[in-house]
Amino acid sequence: MRTNDRMKAERLVDRFVDVVNAGHRVRMAADEVPTFLRDGEPDEASVGWKIVKADNSARIEALTSQLPKRFPPSFHYFVSHYSFPAFETRGFMLFANTGQENFWELRKRIFADAHMSATLLKAGFIQIGNPFFYNYDPVCFNTKEGKLEHPIVQLDHESALQFGETKVVKEIASSFVDFLSSVVTNGDA
Repeated sequence: MRTNDRMKAERLVDRFVDVVNAGHRVRMAADEVPTFLRDGEPDEASVGWKIVKADNSARIEALTSQLPKRFPPSFHYFVSHYSFPAFETRGFMLFANTGQENFWELRKRIFADAHMSATLLKAGFIQIGNPFFYNYDPVCFNTKEGKLEHPIVQLDHESALQFGETKVVKEIASSFVDFLSSVVTNGDA
């Protein structure tokens, strides 16, 4: 990615974080939100959350070294520079990036189902979420498409688990940059 394009993508990520943090965020169970990501006081059942700036570069490089392809530059910047709990936004649930032991943690969820993750990774799909909490269809970057920025797609989990095949159910966004642009342009996540 050219330096100018990379800088534009990084500014877009930063604006996305501002939009998410300024908007309505559904409260979560306290055990899903580490203390450093909490926003406001918890009540008996839930806690507010926010995305925070953090240097996750070493941890993300270690994760990337386990993958057959790299994350798209915009997403790599996002997870290298910000921490957040898992959250739903515009058609999918994004795995957490807390650096802690969390059920929804990106580094764990990519490999959580050994059979499905092997099928996905071999076919060029890197899972970054699900359509929503507790839905098992993987939401992935399709690294076979696009040069540096890849489409975000939802796959059918049963095809992967039962037949070892990848079947795209729908395209969520043509790239992470396009996804970010739609959130920033519309002003809501």
